[in-house]
Amino acid sequence: MDADDRQFARSMIGKFSEKALSGQWVADDRFPNVVMRVCAAEELQELWPRLVELFAGGFDEDSLSSADHEVRHLVDSMGGLRGDQYVFVSTSMGRRRAFLAIWPWQNAPQASLRLGFIGIRAFDLSLFDELLKQ
Repeated sequence: MDADDRQFARSMIGKFSEKALSGQWVADDRFPNVVMRVCAAEELQELWPRLVELFAGGFDEDSLSSADHEVRHLVDSMGGLRGDQYVFVSTSMGRRRAFLAIWPWQNAPQASLRLGFIGIRAFDLSLFDELLKQ
């Protein structure tokens, strides 16, 4: 992991350590370079404006076809987007991007938030330590 990748990841992760975005993050062993947390549907509604500020944009099932290849590949690797699932994506910093996948639960008024990175080689998982200790 080079210094620019480390700085980019550290900056994005730091934003999720802010009080408004903090929570009980855990390592997500289903996907590489990803942490996740669960939040109530009401909390997600409150967080949404802040997420819009942090990310360059995002995609739902209907708009995913307009995403670039990297984003479509990411979504495919996570099982696709259905219904009210959504993925926020940061502005491309060269090959690096952060993403936040939002998967509402079908059986409860809550959602899983998955924060991760694409385009970073040899990602240093210790960068997530700040979030995992909350």
